[in-house]
Amino acid sequence: MENVSFDEIESKYSELTELNNSAKSNVYLVRSEVDGRIYIKKELKNYNIDVYKQIMNIENFYMARVYEVFKCEDSLIVIEEFINGQTLQAILDNEGPLEETKAIKYMINLCSILDVLHNLNPAVIHRDIKPSNIIIDNNGILKLIDFDVSRVYKEERNMDTHILGTKGYAPPEQFGFEQTDCRSDIYSVGVMLNVLTTGKHIKEELNEGKLKGIIKKCTNISPDNRYSNVKELKKALENVLYYKGQEEYKETVIKSENSEPEFIKDKYKQEEEERVSISLNENKYTNEKTKKGVPKIKEKEASNNENLFSNKEKVYNNFKKSNEKEKLNLNKFGGKKKVNLNKADEKEKLNLNKIDKKISIINYNELNSIKGYLIINTTPVGMFPNVDNSAVSKEVIKNFDVAVDLVYNPTQTKFLQFATEEGKVAIGGLHMLVGQAVKSQAIFNDREISEELINYIYDDLSKDFK
Repeated sequence: MENVSFDEIESKYSELTELNNSAKSNVYLVRSEVDGRIYIKKELKNYNIDVYKQIMNIENFYMARVYEVFKCEDSLIVIEEFINGQTLQAILDNEGPLEETKAIKYMINLCSILDVLHNLNPAVIHRDIKPSNIIIDNNGILKLIDFDVSRVYKEERNMDTHILGTKGYAPPEQFGFEQTDCRSDIYSVGVMLNVLTTGKHIKEELNEGKLKGIIKKCTNISPDNRYSNVKELKKALENVLYYKGQEEYKETVIKSENSEPEFIKDKYKQEEEERVSISLNENKYTNEKTKKGVPKIKEKEASNNENLFSNKEKVYNNFKKSNEKEKLNLNKFGGKKKVNLNKADEKEKLNLNKIDKKISIINYNELNSIKGYLIINTTPVGMFPNVDNSAVSKEVIKNFDVAVDLVYNPTQTKFLQFATEEGKVAIGGLHMLVGQAVKSQAIFNDREISEELINYIYDDLSKDFK
């Protein structure tokens, strides 16, 4: 970690405004003199340098990224991502308690980033989970912030050295009774879930709905009686989300780490039954004999599915009646006719002269001299089993802010490894793979795929493509 002077930092980051000033820290909105982007600068008086060494390497959708950390006299200077949005506390103050479904979804996302932190070696315990330390950005994405009182877990220690955190959200062990661990953050999540849904602390009013069991388990005075890790809590929350129509909460039993959660299986079963129903109605228009052996369906369900199929049939028939060739202008592209870019008139038709001013084709060897915002690897270089190769060198990647690799196996390619080592934003191809698959299913089945199911698919595939 680099030791610098305040003058050196001010030469790199110009202060725009002061956001907060306290005995523990000063927080500023700053602009980088290098790339012109807006960042948050924190001057911390009380800090745990081991925490920032750990989290500097994390790039996660649900956490404000830490870009640089400097030692400056008796302070720690942290440069982190600026998130444009509102804290959950501000949302509570302005709008009151959240709808339970929205609160559950936020807590599921929070569990995702806490799972990353808790599985670091050594684990990082946030120790200050509360609505004011969570921002919902302008796209509705949850972002965890403020690691000022966080600590790394040490097995040999019986209790925490410093008693920090926010009264009301901090668990009993955080006040010197024993060492905090991942279950301490779970306690705070339980308190916050109650506050988000009722507007009040658990000691004032307990949520008496379907979240009651989860909140009580999270906030048990004994860590041994809480969820043992955030994965268990996340699965419990997902179960409530998918069984929201039931009066009583049924906790999912996972027989093994590789088995699918019951709520996913039930969702697949429901979708399969709907497909059978639609298929049966489609056969009504094609071959009556195919009905043999297909389970009977309810009259109402059959009627609904018949309407669904009927609408699809109308769309198809309308398309057939239209002059497809004229509508799609297929004659211009059909037969053996090809576009000859050497002909000036065809080049003019495609407006390539204007494009030439914006796009340049360069020699591979010229990449070292190029600087830009985004570099994308669209080649198969680095794909399994040739995982030690990269399409470009680290020297090339360091000239860009963001590196995207369309290769998804492995998830951490050499290309992305270079980007991470250079402190760049690194995005793997698995995001694209899952996005394409989910969008295809949404279009084919004419339905939206929930964010929870998308996250589950991504997390599950990540295990296979390490």
